[in-house]
Amino acid sequence: MQLPGETLEKAAEIAESVGLKYVYIGNLPGHKKNSTYCPGCKKRLIQRIHSTALSNKIKKGRCPFCGYEIKGIWN
Repeated sequence: MQLPGETLEKAAEIAESVGLKYVYIGNLPGHKKNSTYCPGCKKRLIQRIHSTALSNKIKKGRCPFCGYEIKGIWN
């Protein structure tokens, strides 16, 4: 039987393998996949603890590091 953390990691892996770009795990404190990374340069854009965003570096819908367009609604 898999542990819940392993199950969440496997789900994230499957989601990424089918093309989802902004997959994160909100239930594993301290896990790298708690945050959102740029698909272009792989730098962290949104830092989270659980589902709460601590920082969001996205500027005008783009990665501030490489300019990759980040789809979404950004206020």
